[in-house]
Amino acid sequence: MDFDLNEEQQAVLAAVGQLLAQRAGAGRAIELAKKSEYDGELEAALSQSGFLDVALDEEMGFLEAVLVTEAVSAAAGVVSIGAQVLVAPGLLRRNLPGPVAVTRLGHRGPVRFGAHARTLLLDAGDEARWIELDPTKTEPVRSNFGYPMGPSTRSARSTSRWAASRSIRSRERVWDPEAAPRCGTGGVLRSRRRLWAAWDRRST
Repeated sequence: MDFDLNEEQQAVLAAVGQLLAQRAGAGRAIELAKKSEYDGELEAALSQSGFLDVALDEEMGFLEAVLVTEAVSAAAGVVSIGAQVLVAPGLLRRNLPGPVAVTRLGHRGPVRFGAHARTLLLDAGDEARWIELDPTKTEPVRSNFGYPMGPSTRSARSTSRWAASRSIRSRERVWDPEAAPRCGTGGVLRSRRRLWAAWDRRST
């Protein structure tokens, strides 16, 4: 079995790496973290370049989507890359308006990208719920996480942020709210070293 990347996969990594070198990185992540901001500019650049669609591309697929997720995570990209590139296409076979937050029914704590999300994917047990949100009605929650956090789904319900919702039956349990973060773990570990180094340089 050949585990080496083929030419097309190497080209995807090279192209996304070039974009990330220009628009992401530890320094940008630190500046965004100071304001609990989401990197909408990076998300737009990834979308315009087609990287958010790789899982649904006829000539590519989910392996390429995992490669993109890991690359963005390694570059400390403050975007909901795993949810948009892996979870939504795997569950719906389509993209959803980003940012996309993912959580479980009954979760009461903050949600990654919850304050900025335009779409929430909610694991409700035997089904998933796809909920359209209005991010203008929620303030970020201060935290020490490396991503901007927002209110849980319970807070969203109480402030009438649920503009619409749709149920998606998941009989085979083909998705997992933790799947996307796990795919980006290798990249996150590499980016964390860069963030620490950049923070040390700014502190001295």
